[in-house]
Amino acid sequence: MDAKSQDQRIKELEAEVKAVVDKAGAISPNLIAALQAFSDHKIAGDLAIALSPLAILGNQSVQETISKFMQGTAVGDVALKTLGMASAASMASRALSQGKSASPGGNGQLER
Repeated sequence: MDAKSQDQRIKELEAEVKAVVDKAGAISPNLIAALQAFSDHKIAGDLAIALSPLAILGNQSVQETISKFMQGTAVGDVALKTLGMASAASMASRALSQGKSASPGGNGQLER
């Protein structure tokens, strides 16, 4: 291999290395957090769908059913946390649409 070919090959390798470094730099903590949140919502939704018939038969909420059967597991904890956030967001949205404040009052109820 002559010097010109070696220089060309070195430049190609440097460009490849730079491309890999740039791709690795694109994986930020925010991207990881977004992927984790998406995964948590997917798990919670799948569990809610799978356990909803059992909740209906037991005359319980889906959250109560998940808590009963999945308590103490990582999956159950993630699902309950995610469903709790979704429930709070839904309650706040409902309150705002009815002209109420979304912040909890001193008695734990939503204020008007």
